[in-house]
Amino acid sequence: MLRLSWRPYLLVLFFLCLADHLHTSDVIVGTNELVYNGFSADMILDGEALWINDLLSLTNGPSGTSGCALCGYPLSFQNNPGGPISSFSTTFVFVIGFKHYKGNGLAFVLSSTSYLPDNLPGQYLGLHYSNLDGHVFFAVEFDTVLNPEIGDINDNHVGIDVNSLGSIESKTAGFYSDNNGEFQTIRLRKGEQVQVWVDYDSNSHQLNVTLAPCCMFKPQVLLLSTTVNLSSLLSMGPVYAGFSASSRKVSSSHYVLGWSLKLDGVAQPLDYSVLPFDTADKLQRRV
Repeated sequence: MLRLSWRPYLLVLFFLCLADHLHTSDVIVGTNELVYNGFSADMILDGEALWINDLLSLTNGPSGTSGCALCGYPLSFQNNPGGPISSFSTTFVFVIGFKHYKGNGLAFVLSSTSYLPDNLPGQYLGLHYSNLDGHVFFAVEFDTVLNPEIGDINDNHVGIDVNSLGSIESKTAGFYSDNNGEFQTIRLRKGEQVQVWVDYDSNSHQLNVTLAPCCMFKPQVLLLSTTVNLSSLLSMGPVYAGFSASSRKVSSSHYVLGWSLKLDGVAQPLDYSVLPFDTADKLQRRV
């Protein structure tokens, strides 16, 4: 009687399952590059942050909460002491939504530590107001509440923060159309997917921020462009990159769907075909 071996079939099944996993959550992690087409368990979570079907949820529940997620693998912006500092490029897609009222917003963060010391809710976006405790950070904030006490320009803005939530530069969230050059406002808290590009040149200290509705091409005209020297942070040793967010007196949701970052190069484009858009839409309907 002919005996058939199941081993070849089991091997094929294993690789099919592996391919399916890689399709739903494509992750590349290294000392000079990060790519998250969906998120996995190699990030350090704090506060209310958690994973939901390859989606990174920073807050999605009770009011007065905050959440933070930093990549567990630090980036090396300087290979040798006294050597040149690396430039960086990053892009990510996020969603902010509120059922009835405004929440606060989220931030992309570079941190000198693998945790955010205070992780404060409310207007602090999961960060702390200043670096009096020696913690050094850089953030690009996407703020949905007007807080005059920290210099906010309105309740829908993008700001650049260095060691303080008092932004050194900020502007109403939106983009300039490539067709007619007109400025089009993006309502950050509307519950729609927004894509961001942040580019830093370590030689000229030029920092550029661009955003647009997902999933259109990166606009040619920048939203924010300023000169800021990040050497004091980037030369300290390991730098941890990630996101933080907070709510205040109402339930709010802050999600990151995909993220790509590259040192001394251009961040890889995100693979929109595998980002967890469906999960984000379902969660938004529940908030």
